[in-house]
Amino acid sequence: MNAAGIDVSAKIVTLVISREGRTGKPREFKNTPQGHTALSNVLR
Repeated sequence: MNAAGIDVSAKIVTLVISREGRTGKPREFKNTPQGHTALSNVLR
């Protein structure tokens, strides 16, 4: 099973993806429209 965890703060959005029971490294994105686009691209 795949899962994504997202933590949102005023300046940073942190994403962690778990695939088949393995947890990936946290990725950080700026909490801006450009950062949201980058986050969306990772999740696709």
